[in-house]
Amino acid sequence: MSHLKNFQFSSVQITEIDTYIEHLYSENMDLKLKGCISILYLCFSAENMEEMIEHESLLPAVSRILRDDYKKSLDLSLYLLNVFYAYSHFTEFHPLLIENQIGDTCVKIIEYEIKRYKARVNEYTKTAQLVKQTQQTPSADTDLKELQNNFRKEEKRLSVTIKKQEKVLFVTFHILLNLAEDLKIERKMKKRRIVPLLVSMLERNNPDLLYIVLSFLKKLSVFGSNKDDMLELDIMKKLNRFIPCQNALLTQTALRLLFNLSFDNEIRERVNAIGMIPKLVELLKVAQYRSILLRILYHLSSDDKIKATFAYTSCIPLVYQLVIHFPDAIIGKELIALAINLTTNKTNAALISQDDQLEALIERAFKCNDVLLFRVVRNIAQFGPVTNIDIYEKYMDKIIELTKQCGDNTDLQIELIGTLVYINIEKWDTVLSQGDFLDFIHNNLVSDYSEDDLVLETIMLIGTMCRSEKCAEAIAGSYIIGMLHELLGAKQEDDEMVQQILYTYHRLLYYRVTREIMLEQTQIVNVILELLNDKNPNIRKLVNSTLDLVQLHDEIWKQEIKTKKFEMHNEVYLGLMEEYEAQAEALDEEALYDYYAQDPEALAALENGEFGEDDQWLDQNDLAQRIWNGEMDPDQMMDPNQMMDPNQMMDPNQMMDPNQMMDPNQMGDPNQMMDPNQMIDQEEYMRMVQEGLIDEEEYGNYM
Repeated sequence: MSHLKNFQFSSVQITEIDTYIEHLYSENMDLKLKGCISILYLCFSAENMEEMIEHESLLPAVSRILRDDYKKSLDLSLYLLNVFYAYSHFTEFHPLLIENQIGDTCVKIIEYEIKRYKARVNEYTKTAQLVKQTQQTPSADTDLKELQNNFRKEEKRLSVTIKKQEKVLFVTFHILLNLAEDLKIERKMKKRRIVPLLVSMLERNNPDLLYIVLSFLKKLSVFGSNKDDMLELDIMKKLNRFIPCQNALLTQTALRLLFNLSFDNEIRERVNAIGMIPKLVELLKVAQYRSILLRILYHLSSDDKIKATFAYTSCIPLVYQLVIHFPDAIIGKELIALAINLTTNKTNAALISQDDQLEALIERAFKCNDVLLFRVVRNIAQFGPVTNIDIYEKYMDKIIELTKQCGDNTDLQIELIGTLVYINIEKWDTVLSQGDFLDFIHNNLVSDYSEDDLVLETIMLIGTMCRSEKCAEAIAGSYIIGMLHELLGAKQEDDEMVQQILYTYHRLLYYRVTREIMLEQTQIVNVILELLNDKNPNIRKLVNSTLDLVQLHDEIWKQEIKTKKFEMHNEVYLGLMEEYEAQAEALDEEALYDYYAQDPEALAALENGEFGEDDQWLDQNDLAQRIWNGEMDPDQMMDPNQMMDPNQMMDPNQMMDPNQMMDPNQMGDPNQMMDPNQMIDQEEYMRMVQEGLIDEEEYGNYM
């Protein structure tokens, strides 16, 4: 841009605007550039911009010259584009830019410059290959020095072109980004395939251009269709070079783009596949990226497959340190959410609870009453190693005491009870016998006053507490079993609630004192029987397991359960039989006439009372072999070729020798033969085999 060095900017006046417009139409490129520079210089003043916008021919003339001459000169395109770039910063001027088709022109310029770049690069590559071949195999016909000089000139020319081109691309994309504030315009850009154009720019090295491109992609990525286009173009591999990079602004913008994309499951899988997670974890050490990184890692940790990857990075120790040394009493949502997700993996839970780290987390949770930190503690209890049980037993009394003091803080109470659910120790005997904890449990089961989540956790806790006869006696002495019965009837639409109640019943049936109450004083079994055909397979499995326990301990219920299972299993057949019997009883003489009305011969026979006199209406042949008019169809007669060959008949010499027949004295005593009344009916046999009551191989001779 040597023409800018000698340009007299002080001579540019708004009053000469018509002269500058005339310069635009000059055939002299220098004069045309002078007019462009003068108009651009006037745009540096807001007062001039207002006066220029009122000029009738200024913007139409500038836009027309840009459309016609953008292929002739990169400098000309750059100056003219900067005029519209200045106006694009003001939303009020966007309609004027759209009216002059600036958006369409920008897209055309981008497409043309990409093609020109590819052509120049191809030429440069061919020249480089030619030089390399000449160096390896010298030829008298080729001047190597001249070829190398031409190559260096081509390299320098390509470098200058790329620099100018990237400036032009920066301005064009920036104009389009400003115009994209209007969603209608953004949709039009989508149709012009703006996403592939932007993604192709990620291979460039100009930081200003890359910043605009990443910002534009970030804006577009909030729409699913644009995200899908980026996924097809394999944008994650191109983003990988920016995370991290030497330019902090580019890294920050790339991370924001990645955050928008990370809502998609397939994008998260791509991030894991290209090995980006360890790089993201390392960036957690840099404070300026930490906020956005925690959100990205939270999204990534929501997938079970990807969650395991974090165990092989430094993420768990970093997250632990950030949690323990968080400056505020309540830990930030992004950080604690990541910790919650990570601790649902067994390996991660073991890593974060090793040494004295679990006790430090519990102490901080009690100190700050942080609900979400208690969720982390609960996850470690659920997914962590069994060796942590001693630590939880140490804090068990403190957890129970805080649980009873929560008051209206239901969220905290849910997390504390959820933690107690996974403390399977003998200490529950003492807790239930000495304190008033059962009264607290009873109050939580009142569904009208408690949230469903709290009721659910309380039911799970009852199953945990019922681990000995002593605990069962304490539970039997309360109203808990009756309340569980009421809950099962009221919450049958809630599959999770039903499953936990059934599991708790299963645990209670192991102990005599609770089993007697359930089977003799309640109708729990009847309610469970109604769930035999539930749509949820887990519920059906629990129902069958629970009913099996009932059958082992109660003969009366055993027969009723078998009958109910038979009726359930053969429901369709029994329904059809009942319908058939009902129809048969209701079938009077008039209905019988209607039944045979479509067969005149049968109707005549019915009227003449011919049914039952002989068997002329009883067809003993197969339908395909019936004799219809008293004559056999020759086609239905047996082919003589199909008759047995006399040579294949049994030789009389092969028949059994009478001497080999069984001696009558060896036959069984008729008195020792099985009484026919004691024989197993075939249907009864099949039912007993299906229910596993007899061994099919052992009793196979009865069939």
